[in-house]
Amino acid sequence: MENLKEKIVNQAIEMFLQYGIRSVSIDDICRQMGISKKTFYVYFDQKSDLVDAILSQITLQLSERLKKQMTEKPMVEVLLDFAAKERNLQEMHRPPQVVFDLEKYYPQLMAKHKKLIGNAVKQIVAQSLQRGIEEGVFWNNLDVEMCAEIFAKLHQYLMETVNLPNFKLKEHKRAIDCAVTLLIRGIVSDQGTQQVKEIMERKNYHKTK
Repeated sequence: MENLKEKIVNQAIEMFLQYGIRSVSIDDICRQMGISKKTFYVYFDQKSDLVDAILSQITLQLSERLKKQMTEKPMVEVLLDFAAKERNLQEMHRPPQVVFDLEKYYPQLMAKHKKLIGNAVKQIVAQSLQRGIEEGVFWNNLDVEMCAEIFAKLHQYLMETVNLPNFKLKEHKRAIDCAVTLLIRGIVSDQGTQQVKEIMERKNYHKTK
């Protein structure tokens, strides 16, 4: 039974991304899946509950992906990899109808999950900053809580601006470069700075456009 709920969620995600949330009805989803509305209502009382379930799944996936990125490599390399990935978002900039629909028709759900994502990011970053301190690559007197808060706000800004109609990739890259420069100078120790130089030379980060 739970498997069918997951299938409904995944089918809805596919259709919402293609047509927008507002344009896809419960009837459309049921017809596409070959199930009755009665079956749909076993799992979701209304469309907003389905949207909530989708956002919960996305929130969990984002958190798990960020946690993996933050733990699989030394912290200095994690920081530089983050910058490299964020600077290359040409393929991600497709202002989706689904974002507009969420903001306009489901503002409370959107606000709820933005807060959940922000809290998850802060927790993961705080743990990662502490690991960087233990590795000796971040300053040992770092205000971990405040730095995690700033990083979470930066992450939110980047995720939101990339989907704005007036998004400019060049300005986005400038913002990333500036943020990373501030982060490196503010949190990376002398030992970490040396690692930054070595990694940038080895991976040619300075050639990334």
